Amino acid sequence: MEISAIASISAATIALVALFFTWRQVRAADEQTEMQRQVRRDAVQPYVWADIRLHEQHGQFLMLVLKNEGPTVAKTVTLSFDPPLPQEWRQGRNVGPASSTRPGVAIFKALPPGRVMQWHLGVHTDVFSSENGTMPTRFTVTIEATGPSGPADTLTYEIDVGEYLSAAMTVPGTPLSIAKEIKDGTGLLSKALSTVASTISNLPTYVPEPVNANTDNTQ
Repeated sequence: MEISAIASISAATIALVALFFTWRQVRAADEQTEMQRQVRRDAVQPYVWADIRLHEQHGQFLMLVLKNEGPTVAKTVTLSFDPPLPQEWRQGRNVGPASSTRPGVAIFKALPPGRVMQWHLGVHTDVFSSENGTMPTRFTVTIEATGPSGPADTLTYEIDVGEYLSAAMTVPGTPLSIAKEIKDGTGLLSKALSTVASTISNLPTYVPEPVNANTDNTQ
């Protein structure tokens, strides 16, 4: 084989290798650009979540909470529970939001940033009553919404309210609980003062002996 042919083949090989690495660099740059675009899209998307939790002031109540944590308005928000929340929790009254045509599904036109919506689901003693022992306590939650960049990522997760059976149902101090503590403390103080007053009234009365003014103490 002539030297010129070998040189041509070598040059072609080098060119192909260079072309391959150039293609790799271009592809990596495209992927990086797409990732940055995705980050920007996600940064302006709403983030809507739902949970069943104890009332912040009255721990005996179970509440359904829906909130938009994102920076933009969430539109056409669909919240669904599978299976639907049992109506027996509130003795036949409506439990949480629901569509009249789609049980277990609620649709909201818009949720502005920071909006919190709550629904009273019932007292925990009714929810976990032995009479409702056949009622489901584990639900699959699905949330769909649309933001400025199009449909947000669909959230699907499981909520098990039965876990509250082993949790301490305590709540932080509230004006109502503080007022009750003050009232109870005032009652105990009043009772203690009454006991002291009663004890004093039962003590024997001390009558001092009269002093004779004519007694001459000088010798």
